[in-house]
Amino acid sequence: MGPVTVHPGNRITPAMAAHAHARVAELLDALPEPVLDATVRLSVLPDRAIPRPARARVSVRLRGRRIRAHAQAANPHGAVELMRARLAARLRTLDTDPT
Repeated sequence: MGPVTVHPGNRITPAMAAHAHARVAELLDALPEPVLDATVRLSVLPDRAIPRPARARVSVRLRGRRIRAHAQAANPHGAVELMRARLAARLRTLDTDPT
């Protein structure tokens, strides 16, 4: 598998960046296809009036395609977990795609 790069934005702890890296790498390591690279971006918006200020985005280069997933949640952990679930769902649909 190619490298997973995490870009932690504002209000993201090193521990949360490591958690995001581990969760995405774990998912991609299980794929039978080679992954060229993956980029994860994490941030928390400063506006406390927003109900889901934490954002997680991932972009994966796989088999000549770019697969993206993103999520927003009340906290960074929730955003990472939801983003990972959405990425997993998109990767599953690739397995059934005849192209």
